[in-house]
Amino acid sequence: MTPIATKTMDVIRAMLIFWVANPSRQLVSMISAAFKMPEKPAPPQRR
Repeated sequence: MTPIATKTMDVIRAMLIFWVANPSRQLVSMISAAFKMPEKPAPPQRR
C-alpha cells in the first residue's frame, strides 16, 4: 500500500473507533444529512 492509502486507512479507522466509542444522535444526523443532501434545509423543530 502507498503511504497515502495507509494514512487514509488510519484516519478512517480512527473515525470509526471514535464514532463507536462516542455514539451521538448529532453525529448520526450530520452523517445522514451529508449523504442524503436534502434539496432545502428543514426548519428547526423546537417544542
